[in-house]
Amino acid sequence: MQKTITVNVPDELWVSGFTQNKTAEFTYNGPDRIWVVIDNNIVSPSYYTEEPTNLPPGREAKEIVLGTASDTEVAAAIILVNSADEHTYTYVDETNHDSSIYKRITNPKLQDIYLVQVIGNAFSLVQVLKDTANPLTAIANQRMSYVRKYSDQYDFSTEDQARVNTYLTNLTTYLSTIEKAYPWKYVTYDTTEVPKIPVQLVTLFNSLPTI
Repeated sequence: MQKTITVNVPDELWVSGFTQNKTAEFTYNGPDRIWVVIDNNIVSPSYYTEEPTNLPPGREAKEIVLGTASDTEVAAAIILVNSADEHTYTYVDETNHDSSIYKRITNPKLQDIYLVQVIGNAFSLVQVLKDTANPLTAIANQRMSYVRKYSDQYDFSTEDQARVNTYLTNLTTYLSTIEKAYPWKYVTYDTTEVPKIPVQLVTLFNSLPTI
């Protein structure tokens, strides 16, 4: 049978956040009912068209009747049954902060967005998330902490304080620029682009007592 549902999707694939209230339609195309095997709330990627028997201890079979299934159950069935269906991805060019181009997927499959779990005896969709950390942010934050360690403890001359303020402002602006510089969007990162600490500040800090 076929059944189409509307699903809430995140603002951006693989990143936590649903503030834009985005939705997308997905279609189930498969048997009228399926059984899935659950082990410690984790749904097996396999499915059955007849109720499985002689399951190992701790595992149970759960039936999905597509004609009366909830949208979440239909979504689970789409992910389990239609995951291997032929799918042609489409892309749009997205310009990164360093002018490199990221080919952003515009039509992800449902399993690109969600995993299936069972929580409280009910199917649940759990967003697929990737690690968003990148070395540029790590370096910038490290330098920010180094400068603020001294600026929070000492009163500097007007000239030196101006240098501190300018650098911290530049670094804050840079961090905003690379906020969405996620690893999957880049082939490589140029770590030399992170704003460097002015040598005058390094000399000044080195002249101070160790904190």
